[in-house]
Amino acid sequence: MIVEMKKAILFMKTAGKTEALEKIREAGVVHLTPVKPPETSSVESLRQLKEQTMLAIALLSDAGKNKAAAGRKYDPEEAVSVISEMNAEIIRLTEESNRYRTVVTALEPWGDFSPEEWEQLAKAGLRFRLFTLTQAQLKGLPETVPYLILRKSKKTAAVALLNCDEEIDGLEFPVPEYSLSRYREKIAENERLTEAARQRILSYAGAVPALRRYADELTAGIEFETYRDGAGGDASVAYLVGFVPVDGVDILKQVCRDNTVGLILDDPGEEDPVPTKIKNGKIVSLIQPVFDFLGTVPGYRESDINGFFLFFFSLFFAMIIGDAGYGLIFLAGSLGAAVVSRKKTGKVSPVTVLFAWLSFCTMVWGALSGNWFASQTLAEWAPLKAITVPALDAFGPESADTVKWLSFFIGTVQISIAHIWSFFRGLKEKPRVKAFTELGWLFVCLGMFNLILMLILKKPMLTVSYGLIGVGVLFLILFGKQDDEHFFKNIGKGLVGIVSTFLNTVSMFSDIMSYIRLFAVGLASFQIEMAFSSMAGNLSESLGVPGVIFGALILIFGHGLNMMLGVLAILVHAVRLNLLEFAGHLGQQWVGIKYQPFKNTKTNQE
Repeated sequence: MIVEMKKAILFMKTAGKTEALEKIREAGVVHLTPVKPPETSSVESLRQLKEQTMLAIALLSDAGKNKAAAGRKYDPEEAVSVISEMNAEIIRLTEESNRYRTVVTALEPWGDFSPEEWEQLAKAGLRFRLFTLTQAQLKGLPETVPYLILRKSKKTAAVALLNCDEEIDGLEFPVPEYSLSRYREKIAENERLTEAARQRILSYAGAVPALRRYADELTAGIEFETYRDGAGGDASVAYLVGFVPVDGVDILKQVCRDNTVGLILDDPGEEDPVPTKIKNGKIVSLIQPVFDFLGTVPGYRESDINGFFLFFFSLFFAMIIGDAGYGLIFLAGSLGAAVVSRKKTGKVSPVTVLFAWLSFCTMVWGALSGNWFASQTLAEWAPLKAITVPALDAFGPESADTVKWLSFFIGTVQISIAHIWSFFRGLKEKPRVKAFTELGWLFVCLGMFNLILMLILKKPMLTVSYGLIGVGVLFLILFGKQDDEHFFKNIGKGLVGIVSTFLNTVSMFSDIMSYIRLFAVGLASFQIEMAFSSMAGNLSESLGVPGVIFGALILIFGHGLNMMLGVLAILVHAVRLNLLEFAGHLGQQWVGIKYQPFKNTKTNQE
């Protein structure tokens, strides 16, 4: 459920703005938006410090625990300063060494000579210039120019010209700053200094927890400064705009009364950037980790599909993985993770609970379809055979058509729910008559379901299905272009757009067809299992004991690979069917702003 919001305008004395904001933050119920961009440099300074802190954490993330300093207390500001300084030094040394290596590569053909000696020779009247010349350029040198060949290949030669002021056709090599050996020494010295800087950074490996707390404090500081500096008003009165859920209005009113803060509450306008707060029961909230992972938030005036998403996502997960044995392994892993997590932190993460539920659903589907590691021996075992549904039996000849039919049926139901939902939502908006467009899409959807069954599964096409498609298209023409006036004129617009309507009708066909992926991906997973089982069985029969060992390794590898592919398929297919097909027909655009109340994270919990 998307919680109703109220728009709140908060007035306070400019001189007491800081104290008032601290009290509002303690309440922890208002999602604030700055009235204007912050004008001071304090926010930018805090952001730069947070970036340095996050970089320090990243640099230390792979360092492991510093057991020698397990009981050491760290000053996070000092740690960030030292780590930033050392990291900058490492970058400088690395760039310098890379430049030196480039010079070394270019200098090696000329040998190791001292630039100081080069200058002494020049003072003594022996001025050398270094050139890389082709064989033709070498032959073309003036006879009056003495030269010394330092290195020669089939195509080029490294040549030193003596007391030559003429313009030479060739690539001149400038005299380096240091000798070749000195460059190598400086590279080695830089590597030593780089390693020393790395060790200095690693000496703060135990500071990661303190740095994370410091980063949280900086985040809170950035937020506070953003709202303080971003308040509107003048030298006397300042104000901020925010949004508060209806269940937090009383809390906000009390804080405002106690701290001399003016408050105006109103319903949000159509153009207001209203944040979305979703509040569901414990069961429906199971799916929230998926939305957090995807970063999707419904708009304030959109629909909360969490309940339907959980139901269909669980079904899709089970059908795509498809193996009760896999479900059992996933469930055991989830329960083990839950036990470890509870011992360490006293609670179980929502992700673990969700995965345990999805694993259970997979076990149920796999048991109903008789798929236990794609083993026909296990499937024929009496206790497991008793709970297998014959029409879904993975080893049965009719199960393929049954699962195809079920996939199309699920797609039809899910898309139909979207249009029924949109119909009732449309009845609350003007023009209400446009809501009947959704009924048109519903009729088309139901008719297309029968058409797909006829084309794919050779089922008979019912006369009523032709009628549903026809009436659906008629509704799209009559109501699809309606606005607040000119009903019959808008019907004309619908007739003009009949080609677009026809194409959209075809799109409905493809959307339902896309649910065939539930059957196809599940079948592919089953065939992979069968292939690895066959390989393992053949090895066992032909090689005896060594074959059994190799066969077992193949089974472990094959099933492990298949499980990983199944999880990836969930991200691609199960998520797509919910977020694109279902949400798309619902008109969901996922343009929401997540509700993030201005709060003190140490004292408030969302």
